[in-house]
Amino acid sequence: MILTPQELEDETARPAAPAYPGITRAERAHGRRLAAIHDMYRAELDGVAHLLRQIRSGRAEAVALAPAIARTRLARNMAAFGTACGRDCALL
Repeated sequence: MILTPQELEDETARPAAPAYPGITRAERAHGRRLAAIHDMYRAELDGVAHLLRQIRSGRAEAVALAPAIARTRLARNMAAFGTACGRDCALL
């Protein structure tokens, strides 16, 4: 399933997670840690989106965008490990 950018921003448009009736307590804990990592990345991307809105409205300079993206953990992981989650997911 491919979601549009608008659907990606709309939590209600996202598919519901399937039920896992046989999941263990440890597996559920790993899932919660993975969700926390993804929440961190989404928060970083929200910050970038906020900066983009500021740039579009003239309240920030476009030159601020590249350094802001480069400071995200997401970008640093891509540069260092070639993956978005880098070592975070590997540790799970």
